Amino acid sequence: MSKRREKNKPQQSQTNRQLVYEHQQTEVSAKEKNDNLIQLGKFFYSLAGMTYAGAVLTFIVDFNEDNTLALLTALVSLVLLASVGWLFVKRGNIKK
Repeated sequence: MSKRREKNKPQQSQTNRQLVYEHQQTEVSAKEKNDNLIQLGKFFYSLAGMTYAGAVLTFIVDFNEDNTLALLTALVSLVLLASVGWLFVKRGNIKK
């Protein structure tokens, strides 16, 4: 080809390439996980584990009729903490 034809070819400008690259970067960052929510969910999971180990196992080993209300309270808090932890981890893993 002659130089004149080469000059007349439509060329993609540098700004168009940059815009396409920036658009791809924003799509990638939108699909990333939310690490803060995942860490908070893991924290609630560990609290549920500590509740199980500290309260529930202690009450089961040393069970009395008087400890029934405390055992039920520990079980409810265990289920609540585990479900909140699961919800935070689930919400943190959602890709936008």
